[in-house]
Amino acid sequence: MDLTKHVPKRGVLPALKATSKVDVLREMSEALLSGKKKSLRAPVLEQIVSREALESTALGHGIAFPHARVSGLDDLVCAVGVSRKGIDFRSVDEGKVHLLFMMLYPPNKQSAYLNFVAGVVRALHGSDRADELRTAGDASRMLAVLGDGAGETIEAENAALGKKSAIGALEAEGLAGAELFLLARLELYSEMLGGARQGKKALQRKRDDIRALVDRRILQHYDRLKKRGGPALVTFEGGVCQGCSVKLPSQQAQRIRKETKTVATCGHCHRFLYPI
Repeated sequence: MDLTKHVPKRGVLPALKATSKVDVLREMSEALLSGKKKSLRAPVLEQIVSREALESTALGHGIAFPHARVSGLDDLVCAVGVSRKGIDFRSVDEGKVHLLFMMLYPPNKQSAYLNFVAGVVRALHGSDRADELRTAGDASRMLAVLGDGAGETIEAENAALGKKSAIGALEAEGLAGAELFLLARLELYSEMLGGARQGKKALQRKRDDIRALVDRRILQHYDRLKKRGGPALVTFEGGVCQGCSVKLPSQQAQRIRKETKTVATCGHCHRFLYPI
């Protein structure tokens, strides 16, 4: 996925002015919604702040992923901001946040959102790219760094497709990260195939190549979920499965967030969970 496709230049903020969480969320959302209906701004900010009140979207290492589903948008958009002083986001590692990715997406773009998150995580993982973004100093350089990261991710995916032994090339944070990345891609290509009028054979080959990389037991469960209808992979946010809206016990939620070896499923609706 080309990450820069979803990051408009107006949403690239190399020097955030705000010094508090609410103010930085306001600054980023206003920049991202510039040119959009003014009526969107207040409810979007309210939704993002409410989401943060449930559970911080700070992932540790100075990075946060605030986000909201927004009716009225045509596609996913993302703002990228850098805070030199750092913002208190109640991060899991108790450190301040210096790099923020704010994502807004329409309710019918869940697969695009999952893939964008997976792409950003992979682009930043195991590299100095986060530091490069923090010190870039201008919007053009930040977009170039994101573009480089997306290119490497696409190369790794293409190198691994159809080669079971190459699953290591896709690993993000342990085997669970690799499988979640593949499931997110599988959801996206299945969705694209369902709505395609042209190029169906190419999309089908891509989908089949990804299926060949997914663990057999995970794939069997995925197919059972797809026969039932709706998404098979959903986000897990604030301790709540976004597929069935059931809140999981806090100990179980913490275990899911820390798991790196197995892919978690919701005990109520049985969908695969992608922790955000």
